[in-house]
Amino acid sequence: MSPRPARKPLNTYHHGDLRDALVQAALAEVELGGPEAISISALAKKLGVSQPAPYKHFSDRESLLTAVTAEAFRQFNAILRQSIGKPSKRSKLSRLAQATLDFGLRRNGIYRLMFASRIMACAPKGSELHVAAMETFELLLESLEAPAIGLLTRVFPGITDFVFSWLQPGISLK
Repeated sequence: MSPRPARKPLNTYHHGDLRDALVQAALAEVELGGPEAISISALAKKLGVSQPAPYKHFSDRESLLTAVTAEAFRQFNAILRQSIGKPSKRSKLSRLAQATLDFGLRRNGIYRLMFASRIMACAPKGSELHVAAMETFELLLESLEAPAIGLLTRVFPGITDFVFSWLQPGISLK
């Protein structure tokens, strides 16, 4: 009787959404080692897929990091939305600031990818990443709890893009 073939480890990818599996695996790697830790070939090996398979979804490491950064912003936005949405005696801005600090300290590698790498600066307007990052800025504006903010954004429609691009490169925890 021939020996049974070895089974794949439980954490490997198997017939599903490889793009999402790559993004989630890369998020885990970024969380541990920052953006520098990402290697498409290492992710392919970890997920148990062929070396070329990830390239069906991402043309290069940069495009993978862009998708990972967009997902990180979506997760960050959910945390911010939750922090400013619940009733509290503290201001929305105070709660947003505390949630941002907690996120940055707890998930520093991801925070660095979002705010201290060139990935965000290279995101084209209207891209998945740009849209997710602009939602973060809109949550900041909402947390100011000032009716004048709505007027400001109507009078100067590009103000959010301008202010966000101006503030974003200087944000870092380390």
